[in-house]
Amino acid sequence: MRRLGGAVLAAVLLAAVGAGGALAQAYAADRDPNFGAKVKAFMGARKGDYIEPGDLASGQVLMALTGPKEQKTLDDGAVRFDGCRLHSCPEAAAVVLSPQGEVLAVGLIHFGCHFAPPPADAPKRKSPYVECDTSAGPRLTMFVKPGGAYGMALYRWAAATTRNPAIARETVVVG
Repeated sequence: MRRLGGAVLAAVLLAAVGAGGALAQAYAADRDPNFGAKVKAFMGARKGDYIEPGDLASGQVLMALTGPKEQKTLDDGAVRFDGCRLHSCPEAAAVVLSPQGEVLAVGLIHFGCHFAPPPADAPKRKSPYVECDTSAGPRLTMFVKPGGAYGMALYRWAAATTRNPAIARETVVVG
């Protein structure tokens, strides 16, 4: 029995070995210590009023990935890593990566937030009061390289995530 187990293990390992002799393994964003840096490098110093007014867009994307996450391999081998914001799951993000972990596109579901005067009955606090416009429903902002690849994949993800096939969207070209 022990020999059969070893033969099965050898067969599984042999099947998993790629052409270059390395184990073929899907990119795992949740295990990449450089994932945040890759998102920041892809998006650059761009700021926006998506979740936190005036903050770096990359930081807002990473904030939207602080809750439950999921990873899916797309038809062409790219990986979509997505999740929602901890304690605010209507805000969500998806990052499309190559099998080697290069960021190819980013999507952010948000409500468009801005600084606002605090309500009269609000307790005093040091941090500014942020208000988000939820009246029009969520919006999708897609950050793509020139040529716009993966925009439709991000749109389908956002439509399924929000259960809104008519989600408002905008495309921002990066790079």
